[in-house]
Amino acid sequence: MREWGYVFSNEWMKMIHRPRFWVILIIAVVLGAAISITLYMWEKEFAVRNTIGGMEKRISNAEQYLHKLKKESENGSPSSMTKERIEIQEKSVRNLKKKLERMRRLKSDDWNEVVKEDLAKLTAKMEKQSTDRSEAMDPFQKKQWQTNIASKRELQYHLRQDIPPPTG
Repeated sequence: MREWGYVFSNEWMKMIHRPRFWVILIIAVVLGAAISITLYMWEKEFAVRNTIGGMEKRISNAEQYLHKLKKESENGSPSSMTKERIEIQEKSVRNLKKKLERMRRLKSDDWNEVVKEDLAKLTAKMEKQSTDRSEAMDPFQKKQWQTNIASKRELQYHLRQDIPPPTG
């Protein structure tokens, strides 16, 4: 057994004295640090965007862009592409406003009602899926079904335990 220790220490000493080892080690450390910093920045941005203030800022930016698109369509010749972009942006603004209203309701005292509404919508969606289900479901449908079951259990948990769900 002692021989293996000598072999290991001998090989370790050979590796340490090679410049290639140190270059690879430094590259690995720098890469790990870069990935960690990037993930931290993404998480920080996600946390800011999913607050009420962040959502209001997103709505404001979307409305400014919509106003810019409408001005472009009034000044120039309105093409079908511009009209389509305006419709998409209007839909986006409506969806953002719905999300903001939902976030505000979750922060208020009537979060139970929001959770009950979400649970009712999810149950109806699952019932529709169960009637449409065939014996051979594709993997996407199976994954969607499992996600719906998990979401339903989570909503039921929040209602049973009287714990408000996260707003984001």
